[in-house]
Amino acid sequence: MSVNPPNDFQSRKRRRFATDPFSRSVLAWDRWTSAVEAAGVDDGPKGPPETGDLKSPVLWMAHAQALTEAAEVVRRKEPTFAHKPLILREMCDGQYCAVGLMPVGYS
Repeated sequence: MSVNPPNDFQSRKRRRFATDPFSRSVLAWDRWTSAVEAAGVDDGPKGPPETGDLKSPVLWMAHAQALTEAAEVVRRKEPTFAHKPLILREMCDGQYCAVGLMPVGYS
């Protein structure tokens, strides 16, 4: 039995997301409850999330990591905005950098 490399796994997940982004996002809570159950937590969440469920430090750490990774992708890319006049390119680039910092602040 061959084991798929992590990149292949991620790639398949991304292709599914591209075809139906809403469903993939909605399933996050189901994945969370499955992870809690797999960890052996007897008093895991049942049904839709409640206020207490959403205060889990592990859930927030996962969220912060995802936001940090997204910000890193934005930070590394340098769009040219070549189709814009110079003054607009500078404005767009400044806004692009500001948007790239937003996920860092949220995380």
